[in-house]
Amino acid sequence: MKKILAVTQCFPCGSWLCIEKIVGSLSSDGHKVRILGLGKPSERLTGIKYNLIPYPAYTKYGNITVYSPIFSLVLNLPLYFATLFLAIFGNYNVVLYNGLTVSLVLSPLFKLLGKKNIIMYHTT
Repeated sequence: MKKILAVTQCFPCGSWLCIEKIVGSLSSDGHKVRILGLGKPSERLTGIKYNLIPYPAYTKYGNITVYSPIFSLVLNLPLYFATLFLAIFGNYNVVLYNGLTVSLVLSPLFKLLGKKNIIMYHTT
């Protein structure tokens, strides 16, 4: 049984809807799935643990990230630190990312730790 960590900065975004279907089927197959995200999801899947960071919603303030990469890094800082903590101490085998800014920062670190990275982004 694998432990899977799904990380998102935006619950209502397009690629998250795809990840939600994947983790829903994985949890029904017996895998342990934890979702870590900023803001609040519109609905929660049963059998999955959620860790939500109370932070301004990406859909409301995420448009500032187009002006500078620094804004994107600052907006996602709580998500980076929480993901690092959970992935290192939670012994997760697979980390699923929603979004390019989250995956570009975190996936090289987890690759060095021997974790499998799956990057989901709806425009790639």
